[in-house]
Amino acid sequence: MKLPGIDGIEKCRKLRADEQTHSIPVIMISAFEDMTTEAIEAGADDFFSKPSTMEEAFIRVRSAFRIRHLTNELDRAVAYIQELEKNLPNL
Repeated sequence: MKLPGIDGIEKCRKLRADEQTHSIPVIMISAFEDMTTEAIEAGADDFFSKPSTMEEAFIRVRSAFRIRHLTNELDRAVAYIQELEKNLPNL
């Protein structure tokens, strides 16, 4: 959560605000347990406190990428349906 020159919460907000980085999964890790709500409100996909195991970190990262992949598939399906609807004659 503490980074040189900027904290993790503000960095997360900037990533979410930027069109090029808004969909990158963000998992925040901190020694401060009381930051969960603030991290999620800033746009983090997940948050957990140190100490934790590498296994937990790996599982959370894998889960975030799986969710992002499924979200991307859903977005493509919605766009496809919208395109089909646009090309249908009015009934």
